[in-house]
Amino acid sequence: MMNNNCCNKFFSLSPSELTLLATVISLAVAEELDNCQRNVFGNFLTSVAQNILTYDSQDSCIKNNCT
Repeated sequence: MMNNNCCNKFFSLSPSELTLLATVISLAVAEELDNCQRNVFGNFLTSVAQNILTYDSQDSCIKNNCT
């Protein structure tokens, strides 16, 4: 299980820093992949993000007894 506090450097970045980091990583990855690969990889990352959001919303709901 991952550490739940925000004391590590990644989770302590400001919103602007985190957005900039995401942009830099996106550009670096996009330049190395062809169009088809970018499409697949982008959809994969979107799916991962959606699953994290689904997990979190269900966890919050259970903790708030809204089931």
